[in-house]
Amino acid sequence: MDSTPLTDDYPGETAPIDQETQPQEPEGPNKESTNQNQNTFVTGQKGQKWKYHEFDSTLLEWLSFLAEHNVQVVNQEELKVDKSNAEQGTSMRVYRGWWKEQPVALKWPLKYDLQQIRELAENSNGGNEYVDKFTRMLRDMMFEIQVMAHSPLNKHPNIIKLLAVLFEDFILPVKHSSGGDSIHEVEFFIPILVVEAAVPEYSTLDRFFIANNNVIDFDHARTLICDIACGLAAVHQYGVIHGDVKDQNILLVRELYDGQTRLVAKIGDFGASGIESSREDIRGMSEYWAAPEVLERPQGWKGLRQTSAADIYSFGLLAATIALGGRRLLDEASESWSMKQNDKMKAYVKEKIQTIFRANQNLDDDVAQVFLTQILDICDKTLAQDASKRLSDLSVVPQMFGLE
Repeated sequence: MDSTPLTDDYPGETAPIDQETQPQEPEGPNKESTNQNQNTFVTGQKGQKWKYHEFDSTLLEWLSFLAEHNVQVVNQEELKVDKSNAEQGTSMRVYRGWWKEQPVALKWPLKYDLQQIRELAENSNGGNEYVDKFTRMLRDMMFEIQVMAHSPLNKHPNIIKLLAVLFEDFILPVKHSSGGDSIHEVEFFIPILVVEAAVPEYSTLDRFFIANNNVIDFDHARTLICDIACGLAAVHQYGVIHGDVKDQNILLVRELYDGQTRLVAKIGDFGASGIESSREDIRGMSEYWAAPEVLERPQGWKGLRQTSAADIYSFGLLAATIALGGRRLLDEASESWSMKQNDKMKAYVKEKIQTIFRANQNLDDDVAQVFLTQILDICDKTLAQDASKRLSDLSVVPQMFGLE
């Protein structure tokens, strides 16, 4: 995968820095003071709130949080895990399994090999140097759980559903802070995410196109693009930025729609997600798919806000890729970087789409011509270098395709 790993200096999600940057809460008798909980953001429709759980909470507090959001906590004995054919990403290893006789996917942390950490800590007579990194990893995972557990997102038909969480113990030997050679053990609880399973033959969008030899009909392309747009629109409505929109993070689930079974595209992998109302470092990205303003941002810089416009740019590249049957628009991420910085990407993508359509489609056919016009319109409205000139809300994409 071509995703940039998370930075070690990332401090975790941050609340708004000052009063000026905090969203305004609605007036009225039910108004709550922002001083009562700094990690409270007004998101989505007026009056809706999403209260964050503290990252340094105890396991008991986390169990209470999950219970409040109807996310079950399961034991290892309740799951059957098939570790013979794992899918490996940048920060997670995904196994297929079964829970309550239904197929599921289980996401284990990969960024730090746990056994290796334990061995290194033991050999160095105390793993103090690993504690901060390990804590950051847990915070990132807990934040992903919070995003997916948020009820409107967990129920959305175009977002992968979080079904349950499994906690595993991890013991790390650490030197006493008072000095000397004495060692004590620190117990961590590692969360493993149990989510709905994608179709086994091609779980992600990129694998779908490989399996289908880069062929897709216009109607199917429209529905997949609209699925992704609706999922991202819901994520943005609640103040969340996905941060790594790409074909590998779009999962395909076979579901019943209007009496017929079809492949539904769902947003997955919130490991790089962030909060639009906070100032924070970028937690992860893929250069090929990233918006130009993300590529220009220095590592560790926390003065700029992440915005939904960056996701919308990545969505534009993804929509064009789907229209071309999964074909890559550029061969190298370095080419993508250069074109984005010089504002050549939009013109290049539109020209490539038209060239491939002229070679492979009968443009005298009204169906092909209509689809071409629609996808070029989407590119126009999503791939501008200036973020202010992109679509502000992806929920209009079905209308642009004439589906609403």
